[in-house]
Amino acid sequence: MSLLRTTSWLAEHLDDPSVAERAGMTPDKMVTTYCHGGVRAAFGVFVLRLLGYPRVRAYDGSWAEYGDALEMPVGRVSEQGAGG
Repeated sequence: MSLLRTTSWLAEHLDDPSVAERAGMTPDKMVTTYCHGGVRAAFGVFVLRLLGYPRVRAYDGSWAEYGDALEMPVGRVSEQGAGG
């Protein structure tokens, strides 16, 4: 399945950077993506770069590393910031 077909959600939203802006991201900020192991984080980097975000990187260790470090702070994303 192609993620860039004209009927896909991604293709419909690639020209709408407000998707990322609603989550608090702007092209002038450094954005670091993460997930559990890095795969979805890499996809996030790909999409944000397509949206014109030049300062994007994936956190290599992702949540698997960060979440295991008990001394690290953990917070919650608001429902609106999470895209909901």
